[in-house]
Amino acid sequence: MRGLAFVAALLGAVSTAFPALAQSRVGIVLMHGKQSTPERMQKLADALSGAGYLVERPEMCWSERRIYDRPYLDCLNDVDAAVARMRVAGVSGVVVAGQILGGNAALAYGARREALLGVIALAPAPPMEFVSRRPDIGDSVAKARQLIAAGQGDARSTFKDINLGQPFDVTTTPGIYLSFLSPDSPGVMPDNAAKQKAPLLIVSGQFDQTQRSVGYVFARAPSHPLNWHVTLHTTHRGTPAAAQDTILAWLKLIAGAARN
Repeated sequence: MRGLAFVAALLGAVSTAFPALAQSRVGIVLMHGKQSTPERMQKLADALSGAGYLVERPEMCWSERRIYDRPYLDCLNDVDAAVARMRVAGVSGVVVAGQILGGNAALAYGARREALLGVIALAPAPPMEFVSRRPDIGDSVAKARQLIAAGQGDARSTFKDINLGQPFDVTTTPGIYLSFLSPDSPGVMPDNAAKQKAPLLIVSGQFDQTQRSVGYVFARAPSHPLNWHVTLHTTHRGTPAAAQDTILAWLKLIAGAARN
């Protein structure tokens, strides 16, 4: 499924089919990318709020400030807290969404939680099962395993990580590091895609090298008529902005299906 022409036509078709989305009280949790902040999702959050959705943007444990202060799966508790706040506010359904590592986590969340309206992954990355093939990451994975074997699993140390192709040092515990970067991380996307219980939207950029294996991720998802993998004429960084119309069109269909 490609191109803005399709999305524009679909927006026109669904705009008259359903009432204002403010009435449906759908909530959306937006997760930012690695070394990022909730503020980086502001434009997309504004577009969603303007369409009538309630939006939460938690600071995730891979943010610039917090990076890797909790294991991968424990980080999903921040999404649970955001969902709970929206439930108190009266939302009738919740969609989880994220960019890059946030998109990876959206898949992990959808694989482990019930009663979601949908899951949105924008340029989801990294492919955990492949990233440790990089020599620097592989060395750090081996180091973390050695520290755990030596009984130092809770001692903080420095490891190698990568973001948008650029290596950097991260200080955390061996166990937390492995939860994010080992080949058997709970963030392995094909495994999580196969366990989805709600409709799935993946948006990839045509010029985004991180999306080379995402077609396989999408193919693993259980069949659903509202599953979309949309490839847009954009880059990795440009995906959230380019995806706004696609997201709004898809959400209208999701909200409509939930009402029927």
